[in-house]
Amino acid sequence: QWGGSGANNAVYLSCEITLHGGLAALLHPGEVDDGEALIRHNLLYPVLGGIGFEAAFVPQANLKHVDLILFLYDGSRRYDYQARYDHVNGQVQVCIPGDEYPPVGAPGRMAEGWHSHCMMKVVANSETGKYARVMFNGHTYDASEHEVYSSVDTDTRPSMVAYIAVRNTGAHLVDVPVDCAIVTQNEPV
Repeated sequence: QWGGSGANNAVYLSCEITLHGGLAALLHPGEVDDGEALIRHNLLYPVLGGIGFEAAFVPQANLKHVDLILFLYDGSRRYDYQARYDHVNGQVQVCIPGDEYPPVGAPGRMAEGWHSHCMMKVVANSETGKYARVMFNGHTYDASEHEVYSSVDTDTRPSMVAYIAVRNTGAHLVDVPVDCAIVTQNEPV
């Protein structure tokens, strides 16, 4: 499934900018400030403990940020496990209570271009509601001091939803290739 916001948001498949395999998703956020494009996949409720979400993407000019998001619904609450690469500020961030995004690492602005793939992975402990770490391009950043943002949700059955979202810095054409997305369980925490 895919969605977004802003004029002309879209998601395409491309065979030109893959890291592995034959196709990658090309996310085109709406051509407005904070325009968004996203892909999502519904998953079964996981084994509780260390869970991870990882994907590759290629930064482009006018990219605001890339978010890897796991929504975990337990029947009473929704937990938002979210890592963000802030391309404007060159930071890796996590979403905490209050919908705030403190930096956990500062790798700097990554290269832009069709084959400058970045790998990002967020790992959290779904039993404690805290992050463990965020890995970005071979560097591991400790995020264990941060709690995961959560909110009341008694309507959604126990399940998990994985999202990859990209945002635009303005009314620009931005196409962000995304590849190699994987959700993991039994991560060491």
